[in-house]
Amino acid sequence: MRNIEHMKGELFALVDEARKVLDDAKTEERALTAEETEKHEKMMAGIRALEREIEAETEFQRIEAMKVDRDSDPEKEGAEWRSLAEFVQTVAYNPNDPRLA
Repeated sequence: MRNIEHMKGELFALVDEARKVLDDAKTEERALTAEETEKHEKMMAGIRALEREIEAETEFQRIEAMKVDRDSDPEKEGAEWRSLAEFVQTVAYNPNDPRLA
């Protein structure tokens, strides 16, 4: 499992760097050089890739959290009777069983 906050930090750093390339050209009142254009396009591709990774990891973690919640739900654990005999025995000998509530 990847750390989403770490990935967001990488994303924000890349956005700042891409913004700086544009701002430098704007401050100097000129168009981007071919080298700057290539660098900016690579950074934008990296930004889009990180956005997709963050979105995918967020979705994975959301789904995994649902699984953990379902697996650890005390209401679900042993909530069903295996047989009528088990139910009758529980009623007779264990009236405080939470399944009887």
